[in-house]
This record gives sequence, structure tokens and C-alpha cells, in this order.
Amino acid sequence: VPIAWQLSAQGIANTAWAFARAQHHSPYLWDALAREAPAQLSQFTPGGLAILAWAFAAAQPDAAPYILSAVPQAAAPRLAELSPADLSTLAWAMTRTGGAAAQGLIADIVQEAAPRLPSFSARELLTLTGAHDRAGSPSPGLLAALKRELRARLEGKGVAEEDREILRT
Repeated sequence: VPIAWQLSAQGIANTAWAFARAQHHSPYLWDALAREAPAQLSQFTPGGLAILAWAFAAAQPDAAPYILSAVPQAAAPRLAELSPADLSTLAWAMTRTGGAAAQGLIADIVQEAAPRLPSFSARELLTLTGAHDRAGSPSPGLLAALKRELRARLEGKGVAEEDREILRT
């Protein structure tokens, strides 16, 4: 797919996201994106990195190692710039690749997320918790913070009804 070499980092992230959402599994497209993206990782926005990782992990697991093995190094110094949605998305994507770099990034995401848990939606909390569990590196601090946050939300302190329903299920 020659067009991949004409895409900016944002264009690569948007294209990967769109084709992943559409469940389009063309090996030619994914291989072209997987070859081009690593050379541009420094040009991705922090959110673009999360989107790229999610798209490859969700839609093209065979090509995902090319991207997901390169993402931790690019994302780790920029975690503070990620939104709660991007942090939980990136953590989920990293569980799909395994390896020390992915586990290290998940641990870093957990540290970044812990003081920001009140700003996470219920869905983002559950995604982060699941990624943390699958990474196999329990963090007592995160678990205690999650427990406090979930208890507060179940008690209804400033929680949207949609979040309360997600937490009840």
C-alpha cells in the first residue's frame, strides 16, 4: 500500500484506528502501516500512540509486535500527557504483546494513573484494572486506590448514572 509512506504520524494513527474499527484485516495495509509507523513514533502525539497501539492490538495481532514492541520506549516519557482514556487504552494494548518492555510500561501507566483515578470513567477504571491484572505485576498501592475510588463511586459521590450502572454489573 504505497499510500502509507505519504501519511503523517497522525494519518497513520487515524488510518489504523479507522480500519481497526471497521474490522478490516488486509495484511497488505497492516504490514505497510507496521513498516512505516516505527520510523515516525517520535512524531506521534501521546494520544496518537495510544490509538496506534490499540488499533494494532485489536485488529492485527500478527503485525502488532512490530508496533507494540516499539511503543513503550516512545510512550514512557510522555505518560503524563495522556488522558485517562489514552492511559487505559495503552495499558490494554500492551497486554496483547507481553514481554518485559510492555510490562514495564503497564507498571509506569499504573503509577501515572493512581493519583488521577477520580478523573477516570468507570469503563476506563475497569480497562486499567484488567490490564494491570493481565500484566501480572500487582501494585498494592493501585489496588488500594482503586478500592477507595470504586467504593466512593458506588456510594454515589458525584458519579454519573452510566458509571454507576457499569460498576454495578
